[in-house]
Amino acid sequence: MEQHLPDATQPAAGPAEHELLGRYVAAFEHADMDGLVALLREDATLRMPPESVSGGLQIARFFFETVAHGDLTRIRHRPTWANGRPAVTIEVRADDGTWIPHGIAVLEIEAGQIAGIDAFLDRTLLPRFGIPVGR
Repeated sequence: MEQHLPDATQPAAGPAEHELLGRYVAAFEHADMDGLVALLREDATLRMPPESVSGGLQIARFFFETVAHGDLTRIRHRPTWANGRPAVTIEVRADDGTWIPHGIAVLEIEAGQIAGIDAFLDRTLLPRFGIPVGR
C-alpha cells in the first residue's frame, strides 16, 4: 500500500494562527522572555520525549536556561506548518556561530494562546521543511 503524506508546509489555519506563529518566532529573535511567556497558556505543556514540561513560565524558563543557555537568540525558529498545524523548525546556534538543525515543534493553539508544543528532536525531519541537515 502506497503511503501519501500531506504537504508538510501547507497552512490550514487562519490569520490569528499566522499572527501568533509570527509572534512566537519574534520572541526568540528579540530575546523577549516576557513576550514568550505571554504567548503560552499558564497550563501549557511542552511534550518532548522522554519527558515533558508543564506551565507556560516553566516552558519559557526551560527554553531560556536549558536550551538557549541564557540567550534566546541562540534558538532559531522558522515558521512552517505540519499536518495543518502551525509549527517551527528548530536550530540552535553553536559557539562558533553555525546553526545546528535539531528538529521541529508543532504548536497547539487554543483561545489565542499556545496550549501545547510537541517537539520532535529528529533532524532528519528538517529537509521536508526546507532546512538542510549538512552537519
